[in-house]
Amino acid sequence: MNVSETNPNDSNVTNRSPINRSLAVELSVLALIFVVGFASRFLLGDIPNFKPVAALALFGGFYFQRSTLAVVGLVAILMVSDFFLGSYPLPIALSVYFSLGWGCWLGRRIGNARTGANSGFAHRYGRVTGAALVMAGVFFVVTNLAVWVMWYPQTTSGLKACYVSAIPFFKYTLASNLLFSVAVFAVHDIVQVWAKEPASRQVSLSVGNR
Repeated sequence: MNVSETNPNDSNVTNRSPINRSLAVELSVLALIFVVGFASRFLLGDIPNFKPVAALALFGGFYFQRSTLAVVGLVAILMVSDFFLGSYPLPIALSVYFSLGWGCWLGRRIGNARTGANSGFAHRYGRVTGAALVMAGVFFVVTNLAVWVMWYPQTTSGLKACYVSAIPFFKYTLASNLLFSVAVFAVHDIVQVWAKEPASRQVSLSVGNR
């Protein structure tokens, strides 16, 4: 018998062990994340706040063993695209970077949960959806606070006017975070299943030839 004596269906053996990837693999995924994030800021430029950048930050925190790569990818997307598109005043730009960068930490929390007792797909996508909602809320509060400081009167009425004027854009942020976050994680899971199929077939052939 050309297979391990460990039963692949044993609930104690599963995907609870830490995932080990080579640096080359993670750099390849980092490059893909950068290309998708960079291109999206141009291709979806006509729709305000409807970009997959927040979803990519969340996924980067979840995926990369080397958590600094998630931050590097996010900063690279924003800095390079801002160079071509033009950036906001520094306080507003920093508020955007912070709001999205915080998603890397949330993604890390989702990644840590994959080895816990509740590591199934339903639990993970619940956490992804919750994280996407939280990121949308944080982005709305933090970035518009910076906008108020820079462009509105420093009064209570000015603060209220700033947030009221931003409400129409929030629906795009919310829809974008939810749609792209679920989509990115779904693509990851589909690729994972596809990659495991050849190995599963090989195990079946080995068992059949014992």
